[in-house]
Amino acid sequence: MRALVLHGMFCTAWHVGRLVEGLRGGGMQAQALPLPGRGDGRVRLVDWVNCATAAVRAADEPLALVGHSTGGLAALLAAARLPGLARLLLLSPAAPAEVNAFTWANVPVFLPGVLGGGRALPSPARYGALFMNRQDEALRRQVYPRLVAEPRAFVRDVALPWLHPQGAAHLRFAERPGFPIRILVGDADRATPPRVQRALAARVPGAVLEVLPAPDHYGMIEGVGAGDVLARALAFLKD
Repeated sequence: MRALVLHGMFCTAWHVGRLVEGLRGGGMQAQALPLPGRGDGRVRLVDWVNCATAAVRAADEPLALVGHSTGGLAALLAAARLPGLARLLLLSPAAPAEVNAFTWANVPVFLPGVLGGGRALPSPARYGALFMNRQDEALRRQVYPRLVAEPRAFVRDVALPWLHPQGAAHLRFAERPGFPIRILVGDADRATPPRVQRALAARVPGAVLEVLPAPDHYGMIEGVGAGDVLARALAFLKD
């Protein structure tokens, strides 16, 4: 089976590279899907959803979508348009409009990011504390310089989706999907914690949630806890 892997906010295809390599090592045909707007200051969430939808529809065989963080939200929203999708795997996905994703931990990072215009990027300390709280300093030093600032309008799309009643971040499953859906989250995730993922799983018909003991938010794709994530991902995608 082929799998397309979608990266998260502030990230690029580089950041999911280790996950893609792991899936390939486990016998999958996997590739990262480059999402639009990396650093150009104009992207909106709907552009990511459209990109994922178009990539699956252009394929000559059923594909699995694997999405991390905001890439997980984009994959979920695209899946509602794709009845022929093979599987949907969401790794600590950002929440759609129907789920309150704010917590005491993530508000200090996301609130400054939604105010004003231009682009936003959390400081290294704030990014590390929220997204990489179980990762060592060496990995943080590798990851942070490759992050990209996002348009504040894009951050608002994701962090405050209820402000846009007709926006892209609303779930629109007309019926129970005909493909398996799995949601994985780490118990140490401060950005989109298990509480958020339980609420999301309750909203997605047929979704199965697994809470893992080790990963933080970034650990779903690399670092501490990523080995467990990969094993469960392969089991789900190849079952």
